[in-house]
This record gives sequence, C-alpha cells and structure tokens, in this order.
Amino acid sequence: LGHACFLVELTFVGSSGRGAWVLFDPVFSDRCSPSQFLVPKRYTEPPCKIKDISEVDWTVISYSHYDHLDNHTLSTIFKGTRAP
Repeated sequence: LGHACFLVELTFVGSSGRGAWVLFDPVFSDRCSPSQFLVPKRYTEPPCKIKDISEVDWTVISYSHYDHLDNHTLSTIFKGTRAP
C-alpha cells in the first residue's frame, strides 16, 4: 500500500469466506511526520482509502518511527472501536 504498509489476508484451511486481514505499518497521510508541513510529501497516492479497509482484524506496528506509525491513520482506523 506504499512504503512499509502492507495488507495481508490470511485464509485458513477449511474456512470459507473472507480470511483475517492484517495491516502492517499503516501510513495513509500525505507526510510521515507529526507536522504535515516540514517533511517531504509522499510521491504516490495510497492505492485505497482507509474506509476501504475498515474491517481490519489485526494491525501490526513494526516499530515506532513516523514512517511506520502514523497517528492520523491509526486514529481514523480505530475511531469508535475499543481494545479488548
């Protein structure tokens, strides 16, 4: 989905229908920074909108650098949800 962001679907033997969606290092903002003005803008648009992947089952953050952990993206994905 751009840079280090991947959406993976895991299907399980014997299951039917959609598998589990795992989103890795989600970054959908124009810039990877707490400031949306001081850093370079991404070169290409994401291939989908956050709303298109609203049914993500798991989100994995590999480490807490801005280019792997986008606060705006995470707050949009998890808006209205609660951790178990």
